[in-house]
Amino acid sequence: MMASMTEDDTTYIELKIFSNPVRRELIRIIGVSGSISFSSIKEELNLTDGRLYFHLKKVESYTEKDSQNFYRLNKEGKRVSFLLFHDKDTLFVEKAEEEKDQTISFIERVAPSGIFYYFLGTKTRSLIELNIVLIVISWLFGLTEEYGVLSNSFRLESFFGGGAIINTLFSIAHWYIYIGLITLILLILKAKFNFAELSIGVLLGTMPYLIYLLPVGIMYLVGTIIPDWAIILLRILYLLCKIWSTILIAQAITMTSKRKWHESFIIASVLIFLDYIYLFIQM
Repeated sequence: MMASMTEDDTTYIELKIFSNPVRRELIRIIGVSGSISFSSIKEELNLTDGRLYFHLKKVESYTEKDSQNFYRLNKEGKRVSFLLFHDKDTLFVEKAEEEKDQTISFIERVAPSGIFYYFLGTKTRSLIELNIVLIVISWLFGLTEEYGVLSNSFRLESFFGGGAIINTLFSIAHWYIYIGLITLILLILKAKFNFAELSIGVLLGTMPYLIYLLPVGIMYLVGTIIPDWAIILLRILYLLCKIWSTILIAQAITMTSKRKWHESFIIASVLIFLDYIYLFIQM
C-alpha cells in the first residue's frame, strides 16, 4: 500500500507519526541498540506496558523482530532514523504540532498488552502452562456441570456417560476447535500470523473463567445448596467472564495478525455463537 502512495503522502504520514517525541526516542533507542527487548525499551523510556505497546504499534511499519523476539529497525526504520538524527533536512519541523498521547483505552485496561508480551516471550513454556490452566478450567467446568450451577438444560454424561471426565474432554476440545476456526478465518482473509502466538493468545482467553469457576468449585466441594438468587448472580458473572474472554482473544488476534481491532472482535465473537450451538445440540 505504501508503494502506491506519493512521496508527499508518505512524508505526511511520517510527520504525523514522528511528531511525537516518544516515538522519535523509541526509534533512536532501537537504532542505537541494534536489537533490544521489550522490557529493555520499557526501562529506557520509563513507560508502562500499555503505553509502550501503543507507541510500538504506531511505528510497527519501521521495526521488525529477530529470532529472540527482540526489536530492530527494518529498511524503512533505518531510513527514518537517518532522516531524524543524521540528515540536515529533518523529517519533521520543530513547530509541528505534537500529537497528544491517547489515553489508555478501555480495551487496553481489560486486555493489557503486557500480559501477551509476557507469555509470548517464552512460547514453549507458556503453551505448557496455559494448557495446564485449560485442563484445570475444563475440569472445574466438568464438575460444575454435574452440580447444575450453569444450567439445568444439558449434561454431556446423559449422552455419553462418564460425568465430569467427559465434560472436561469436551471443554478442552471446545477451545481447540475455536483455535482452529480462528486459524481458518485468518487463512481465508490471507492474514499473516504465527500459529503458536495465536494459540497462546486464544488460550489466555480462558483466564477470566477462573473468577467464576473458583467460587463455584468451592461451593461444589463443600456441598453448598445455592439459592435461586445466587444462581442468577453466578450466571451474570459467567456472562461477564465470557465477554472479558472475548475481548482478550480479540486483542490477541489483533496483536498476532495485525487485523483491525473491530475485525478481531467479530472473529473472536465466533466463540459466543459456537457456545450457543454447543448448548443447542445438548439441549
